[in-house]
Amino acid sequence: EIMQASHHRHGAVAAHASTFSMSEDVYILFDWWHATSSAGYAFSLAAVYAACVAHELLLGRRRSLRAAGTSSAPCGSRMLAACDAAEEILVVALGFAIMLVLMTFNGGIFCVVTLGVVSGRRIARRAAAGRGASPRVHSSAHESARNFLVSGSETLSERDESEHDLCHSV
Repeated sequence: EIMQASHHRHGAVAAHASTFSMSEDVYILFDWWHATSSAGYAFSLAAVYAACVAHELLLGRRRSLRAAGTSSAPCGSRMLAACDAAEEILVVALGFAIMLVLMTFNGGIFCVVTLGVVSGRRIARRAAAGRGASPRVHSSAHESARNFLVSGSETLSERDESEHDLCHSV
């Protein structure tokens, strides 16, 4: 009912799209982000592309740090630990936002998200190779999920204990 009321003020009826459209008239995430012209649509596509690249770069950075056995926050530094937590929140929020953007079922947005993710991963892999990190650090989301399921016996408390041990062994 709330969704229908929201969409009625824009003159549209809430319906779940089951096919991709190529329309330039699209709402992206918020009521105020409504591309109605070619220029607005192009700007929106550029913003979505930038968000996808940024997400993959942040994700790649975090993977590299974890593979090296470190975090971005040295042990005992509360300010840097807070920055590390904020970075993790940003990575998760960007990932969810990108998923919601895809749910517009707009063909142009789908293509731009795909291009942005691939570009971001390639840049992150090059950056990791430049730092001497293994290219395997930047595995796909499917491989990460599979690894998680295989090692699903590890609980958060076990991970916290291992990070605690790492910090105090230095």
